[in-house]
Amino acid sequence: MMSRRFLWPLLALLGALIVALLSSGDASDEEGRHDTVSLIASESGVGAGELSALRADARRVEVGENVEEDVIAGRIRFAKREQGALAQQARVSIVEVGGFGALAMGMEEFDASSRAAESDGSFLFRSLDPGKFFRISAWAPGHALFRTAPLRPGRSVEVSLSPALLVTGTVVDSVGNAAGGVKVTLRNMRKDGVPGPTETDMHGAFSFESPGPGKYDLSAVGAGGTVQLEGIELKEGMQPLRLVLGGDLSVTARVRGPDGLPLVGAHVVVERAVASGQGKDHFQLVARARGEAAVAKFFDIPTGAWLCRASHPGLGVATRRVHVTNSPGGVEVSLQLLPAASLKAKVVDDAGGAVSEFPVNLHEDPGEFKEGFPVVRGAVTDADGFVRWDDLPPGSFLLAPPAASGRPDYRVVGIDRDHEKGHPHGEKEDERRTDSRSPLASTLRVQLQAGELREVQWALSGHTRMSVRVLRAGQPVVGAPLTLVRQDPGRRGTWSELPFHVPETGQQGESLLPPWRPGVATLQIDAGGFPAVFDVTVRSGGDWENLELPLGSLVGRIDGAEAPLDSVRINVALEASRGIAPRQSHEFFPNKDGAFGIIDLARGRYSVEITSPGRVSWEMEQLNHDGAGPIDLGLIDLPQAGALVGQVLGIVPVEKGFFAIRLVRLIGLDGRVQGVRDLPGDGVFRFNQVPPGPYSLEVLIDGEVAINRMIEIPAGGDPLRLELQR
Repeated sequence: MMSRRFLWPLLALLGALIVALLSSGDASDEEGRHDTVSLIASESGVGAGELSALRADARRVEVGENVEEDVIAGRIRFAKREQGALAQQARVSIVEVGGFGALAMGMEEFDASSRAAESDGSFLFRSLDPGKFFRISAWAPGHALFRTAPLRPGRSVEVSLSPALLVTGTVVDSVGNAAGGVKVTLRNMRKDGVPGPTETDMHGAFSFESPGPGKYDLSAVGAGGTVQLEGIELKEGMQPLRLVLGGDLSVTARVRGPDGLPLVGAHVVVERAVASGQGKDHFQLVARARGEAAVAKFFDIPTGAWLCRASHPGLGVATRRVHVTNSPGGVEVSLQLLPAASLKAKVVDDAGGAVSEFPVNLHEDPGEFKEGFPVVRGAVTDADGFVRWDDLPPGSFLLAPPAASGRPDYRVVGIDRDHEKGHPHGEKEDERRTDSRSPLASTLRVQLQAGELREVQWALSGHTRMSVRVLRAGQPVVGAPLTLVRQDPGRRGTWSELPFHVPETGQQGESLLPPWRPGVATLQIDAGGFPAVFDVTVRSGGDWENLELPLGSLVGRIDGAEAPLDSVRINVALEASRGIAPRQSHEFFPNKDGAFGIIDLARGRYSVEITSPGRVSWEMEQLNHDGAGPIDLGLIDLPQAGALVGQVLGIVPVEKGFFAIRLVRLIGLDGRVQGVRDLPGDGVFRFNQVPPGPYSLEVLIDGEVAINRMIEIPAGGDPLRLELQR
């Protein structure tokens, strides 16, 4: 006999395959919700505990009447006395359920995807795929985040929110001093609505709203060390928590002022020595210089390279590199703060013209770094080409433009370091900075003194500015927006905009590109038609380059008698091209007389979809365009769509803990499946936006055809209503 160890994974895989092949699974009443929950649980490979939690969640959702098949509507419900005030602050989100996605949703994930509900707590999500599962998440101040069980579009729901549990506490170091700036994190992988990390205030206090009583993991990380508590019980009426940091001493920072004396109260930070500095995983510890010796101590820091930085109001910032090891007593670093310096630079191109709205980076060299300068400050030039940095420490800096990707150019920084140290790759003199072919040609090294206000002119002599002229059939295109883009590495067909400003075209179709290293720049032009993409070869000399928009177009007319023209949407998508164009889609609208003309289509394969609410959509796939002339789609009718509402009687409820495959299929006379709906416990199903005409209606129970009936769906008006007996 097969052991349970192998049986359950096999059953889970079988369930996932059945779902993928037959597109099963919506939820309606409590039995139907249990069916869906069990199915998704099997598909995701969750255990009995998670499955019980999903079923409990299902009981907190009331599933109402049918709505349009691509819609999920609902309302967030509170206690009667709270409904008005809280509903106005409630937020809601929707997430498609993946086959093997995580069960829990944290507040950070919810905040990133949520939107405000209506003032009465209602919400509506449209244009959803009827064949997929979704989960609705809802939250309001003082209440715990709640997610529904997976459900398909075509239903309305009401969600009840329960109050959150307020947890408070303080964090102290090993000697009992209040620990400010400590990162406190609560974790529970099985609960929705766990808040993101919070920081203690200057008194070491923290608070957060947990999604309810239960066992959680709690951790605190700060300059005074770390503490981790596993399986801590949070409950109503509990006393404030007290967390004590601990660990071995890792870094001792001594801070001195301009006079060389200890500078008490200085702000000291230890952070990862990474070039990007502010990424999602950026790790930073904060402390104050205390005592007569103005010492800041950091405990339990992982080994590796770190930056230690000190600051104080009115003084500059001092940064040093430290390498933390496991040696007893850790490492010591001395930081002296001097009067802050300022740097004002005017950025000009190789012709001496001011460069406006251009991103630049100021790299600081804290010394002892072999891999380049890890401290960078970004800014953008103003309309006159000026940029300014204040509160700088005295020392060596490098002004450098970003790389072609828009990110800081650390390659140039590394070359500059080798150059300044007399590395064999370059001479000590400034010859490489005046040679336009050198990577250092567009950089400027500046040495700042304490308290100095330095003004410099910075010439981007290693970059050049290209002028382009946008034409359509030989005529200039005026007012067209231009954007520099870049193909995302490792993601074919996806592109990102670069942070370089390109002015829109003038009266002669002209535009001046921002300073660019000689090479290739990819330019996207949106001139009212389909966005066109060009590779522009940037070369010295400032020559003009004419960019002729492609002459391909799509023309046609929407029959206004068949559809209200103000609601018609025309979506054109580029599926594949022989050029460099990204895969993208664009939405267009017909004129008042129903005519439309979509221009600037390059050679490639397109798909076209024309939609209007309550109408049968018009689609054309695999449309190959040569990019040289018009393709006439003719007169397009959007006839009224029909609808079908039915109920299958005699459905036997499914026992809890089990699921069954129960489907309704609508098949055209040509054998094509028009739609598939799962059959919930009450036997009610609905098809919307269906082309009118004859169909074969099949009801499948556990993979077998239980009912087969020929029907005729009328156009518009009331839906066809059926009652079927098994």
